[in-house]
Amino acid sequence: MNAQRLFFSCLLASLIASPILADEITVEGVHLCCGKCVTGAKDALTDVDGVSRVRVNKTKARVVFEVKNAKSAQSGLKSLAEAGFYGKPSIEGPKFEIDKTAKKDAVSVENMHLCCGGCFRAAEKAAKSVEGVAEAKANGDDGTLQLTGSKISHAAVLKALHEAGFHGTVK
Repeated sequence: MNAQRLFFSCLLASLIASPILADEITVEGVHLCCGKCVTGAKDALTDVDGVSRVRVNKTKARVVFEVKNAKSAQSGLKSLAEAGFYGKPSIEGPKFEIDKTAKKDAVSVENMHLCCGGCFRAAEKAAKSVEGVAEAKANGDDGTLQLTGSKISHAAVLKALHEAGFHGTVK
């Protein structure tokens, strides 16, 4: 009986220390309105070192993936953002530096995932919720969102887009 307990204790200890066990990262609230969004989110994580078992759920606006370590978790979240997707991760994600004092009458947001009318409408709606934005025009050909108005805050634009499940570079 004691030999059996020892065996199972050793087995359990080796499994816990095993590199095949991975942590799961969940990102909630990602903008996923169509099949191209789902494919785009999956593709963003496909070649990230240390990321595996990527699952994207359009209905729940959720991206889930497994990681080997903290570095691969941050790399996965960064890659997702670089592909134009954003959401609330189950761990602390990367910080995106933005000048909180920057305000312009014309603002461009680049590197967004804008594949269809659903993306256009959602991004434009999010941007129009920002004080000072009079007009918002999404362009799927180059992944940009052009904003015009008065004293548009770069930080407020990024915050509104993040809340809508998008990421981009605000200029």
